[in-house]
Amino acid sequence: MLNLITGWDTTAGELRLAAARIVSAKKLFNIQAGWQPEEDTLPDRLLERALDNDARLYRDQLADLIKAYNRHLGWTDEGWIDQHLLERLQLMED
Repeated sequence: MLNLITGWDTTAGELRLAAARIVSAKKLFNIQAGWQPEEDTLPDRLLERALDNDARLYRDQLADLIKAYNRHLGWTDEGWIDQHLLERLQLMED
């Protein structure tokens, strides 16, 4: 589909790499701006009340989801990006 719109010949792997670079570059910017792992959360009002259908997200569930997300992206459980990943994604500062 991208080829039809832009004429670019890209593979699925190249698109996945570009997406990984974008997400990690945004995270790196936030880290450099002072982000800390405890900021990866939701407002209390979303964690203290059940929804209309009695569904509820608990803090420990959210913490597990955040860890899984971080691991999926190749980050540490806490959300830090290690040096090897920065090098692989070519996000190192000169």
